[in-house]
Amino acid sequence: MSLADPPTPVVTAADALLTRYAEYEASERGLATRSIERNARALRPFVECRMHDGQRGLEQLTAAEVTAFVVEQARLAPRSLAHLMPALRSLLPYLHVTGVIPVGLASAVPTVARW
Repeated sequence: MSLADPPTPVVTAADALLTRYAEYEASERGLATRSIERNARALRPFVECRMHDGQRGLEQLTAAEVTAFVVEQARLAPRSLAHLMPALRSLLPYLHVTGVIPVGLASAVPTVARW
């Protein structure tokens, strides 16, 4: 590789999962590119948190962990919930249908009162 060659981007497990999810959203659900990108952006912290070295991964995800993540995000970044919660409700059935998680967990995403 010469100095003029751009470095090859590192593709993480989270990147690969979000890419497959984006392809599913486009082909199966017919979502627009902008919506898919917004969902992927909203989901990245959740997916990276779960797939980070030393963590249990998505395969052992529980309803309590989904709820805890949403509650934590409500405390840390409340404005993000408007995009995060519907994106999680879409991601979790995808993970179940593709065999990543053994049970559907979409119902574990809590609802937030909008006053």
